[in-house]
Amino acid sequence: FIFMIMRYLQVKEYVLSTYRIGNTMTLTSRNRKLLVSKISLVIGILASIGASMVGNFQEDNVIVAHIIGAYMAFGLGGLYSWIQAVLSYYIPEIHGSSKAARHIRVLCCILATVAFILSILFNLLEILAAYFGNDLSTRISSDNC
Repeated sequence: FIFMIMRYLQVKEYVLSTYRIGNTMTLTSRNRKLLVSKISLVIGILASIGASMVGNFQEDNVIVAHIIGAYMAFGLGGLYSWIQAVLSYYIPEIHGSSKAARHIRVLCCILATVAFILSILFNLLEILAAYFGNDLSTRISSDNC
């Protein structure tokens, strides 16, 4: 959460100082970058709230809140990461945004997106298997009795 606020302030300060110096950044470009940064901050805060929900609502006790929090944490967290990765390409001069760091951010975003899609897919398969009575965990426990 704190790092998201720090990143927002870093981007805001860079964009405003670049505009004040009289660089080639137009007012529209400046406003667009600030808006994207604000939107990513809100998305990041929502992802943090989702992570808090996962920690505070145990899977065994309140499954719905736990699952909603997990999708918020991983889904919105991934979206936040993608926005920051793309933003780092539009502001390449910002501190900590070397060419290698930008490529590593994109690689991490790709891996996180694939993992998130796979988790959704396997979660749906588990729900379908339980709904149609093909749940392996119930078969194994009934065979051992």
